[in-house]
Amino acid sequence: MTNMGTDFKAPAQHEHRQWQKVQQLAQAGVRFFPVGSTGTPGDRPATLSEVPAFLRRIHPPSAGQRDLERQSGTTSPAPREGRVTTQVQAPHQQFWFLGRLLTPGTTLEVWHQGAWCSGTLARGQGNIISTTRGPVPVPLSAGTRLRWPIP
Repeated sequence: MTNMGTDFKAPAQHEHRQWQKVQQLAQAGVRFFPVGSTGTPGDRPATLSEVPAFLRRIHPPSAGQRDLERQSGTTSPAPREGRVTTQVQAPHQQFWFLGRLLTPGTTLEVWHQGAWCSGTLARGQGNIISTTRGPVPVPLSAGTRLRWPIP
């Protein structure tokens, strides 16, 4: 349970869109405490559709975010580099990377011997990434550093 503040008034249980609004405000750290000489919490969005504009106003983008948006015309892209995670135990392990299940034939880049190498996920004797750098495949394990290739 989150303390939304002393001036918070909960919407009726059946008002699902208002509860979605409350959830988004809570996740953004917005609380309802008395502020200033009037003792009111200040203006808050009345509807769910007003929340994004309200949050942009109270949490404006940084200079770096504005530069990225100006350069690309969109918000910053999803991350493309990270570490592998596993689910289930061997021999039925599943390997995940940034929320996507890795399947045989997936093309990606792997950090190997101090450099990024292009490779393809192969299954056979263990889970490996065959790379273009050499004949020795890179073993895939939890924590292996990967990134998606630039399209």
